[in-house]
Amino acid sequence: MNLDPPLHSAAPERSPAALFSRYYTRRAEELWPRTDDALDSLARYALLPHGKLLRPRLFLLCVAALGGDLAQASVIAAALESHHTASLVHDDLIDGDAERRGRPSVHARFGTDQALLVGDALVCRSFADVADCRGEGLAPQLLLDIIVLAGNTGVEICRGQLLEDRMRTDLACGLDTYLAMVTLKTAALLRATCRMAALLTGADPEITAALTAYGETLGVAFQMRDDLLPYRGQDVRSQPGKPMASDLRNRRPTLPLLLAVERATPRQARQLRRLFLRGEGRRARRRLTALMHELKAVEAAVGMLDAYVETARTHLNRLPDTSHREQLHRLTYAMSTS
Repeated sequence: MNLDPPLHSAAPERSPAALFSRYYTRRAEELWPRTDDALDSLARYALLPHGKLLRPRLFLLCVAALGGDLAQASVIAAALESHHTASLVHDDLIDGDAERRGRPSVHARFGTDQALLVGDALVCRSFADVADCRGEGLAPQLLLDIIVLAGNTGVEICRGQLLEDRMRTDLACGLDTYLAMVTLKTAALLRATCRMAALLTGADPEITAALTAYGETLGVAFQMRDDLLPYRGQDVRSQPGKPMASDLRNRRPTLPLLLAVERATPRQARQLRRLFLRGEGRRARRRLTALMHELKAVEAAVGMLDAYVETARTHLNRLPDTSHREQLHRLTYAMSTS
């Protein structure tokens, strides 16, 4: 595989994740090349232009921190992003979100049937891409272990999605249910991403356990940060991704709302529920946000997020002290709202 510039020769001061972006774009175009083919065109629309590439960036940094082969890892990193993109296509369809990364989502542009099909195709191709890594010199058993991990992770994500759907409109579901849902729906893929890096590099059990715990903790922090975006000022509302009002429109309890319910008087709790169920309107959202700030729920959610970020950081201390570990630290702190 020709990487330009070659990831395996990246100098320590140049992030392998930064070098990955150009490779990923070329890889997507090579895997879905035909402009006259409907499925190829749909796949390229879903995959490109890409987002922040958090999962492949995380994977490559973990591999680099453990001294692994980045040329081999890049193929798996691209497959991880394909798997993640498929979940976004289906999430947007479930949530009714008409926008993704500043343009129409796949189902909004092409319809429900085509969105379902291209999401399925991206998942299938991600498994085929991992299997193709045998041409990069990876042992068949290692590839099977990675495929099994990816498959089981996909099942966990679906369980989390179902749990989230059952939580809809239920402000009394509680923090334990919320954390169980987040651990499945959001944290599972980041946990698997880090664990795959440990598998690929042949890390010892202690390092593997630390990276697995790091990925899960970081994943929970990522969801908490996402939950806070609508309540943290105008500077975050233009960030790429799903629309900020999506959770309220879909009547999904998020961390700040659940903490507000815990802190509310019976009268305030009734008001929260009323505003939550009417949350699609701008005026109702403003009143809901004001009440949550009055109850210090946003501040409490920030405190929980920062605690998860700090816990994730401590797991990294078991990795070798390299510039790549420092980049992982910086990525971890980027989850913080401070």
